[in-house]
Amino acid sequence: MAVWGASHQGLTLLSTTALQEEVAYIIDSAPFKQGKYSPASHLPIVDKSHFQKEPVEEILIVAPGYTEEIAGIIRRDLRPCPRVLALRERRSRNYRLFFQEDLPLINGSYRINADKKQRAVGSSKRNSK
Repeated sequence: MAVWGASHQGLTLLSTTALQEEVAYIIDSAPFKQGKYSPASHLPIVDKSHFQKEPVEEILIVAPGYTEEIAGIIRRDLRPCPRVLALRERRSRNYRLFFQEDLPLINGSYRINADKKQRAVGSSKRNSK
């Protein structure tokens, strides 16, 4: 799996969840981020062309404001086309309606370790223990 988006949202998600163990690299279109490594998770930040050298089966988009644009780039430019996942909040637009293909959404399926209490990311219910 790869993550598309080396923004504060994506980097925080990777550094605070077990997701980082599933990710091979981070794709970002900003040249000043490419060739560097993400803090905490130490994953390489690369251009989309890196996909041809090291293809992955899934790409998780963690740039909510650019999901449609990035999904279009992935489907247009990357072969073989990986499965596209999008991180979004429950109140956000339903991207399944926008794309012809089913666009799986990750909503609270990875857990963070906050003060040694497991909480679901995106969950509105708090663990009271």
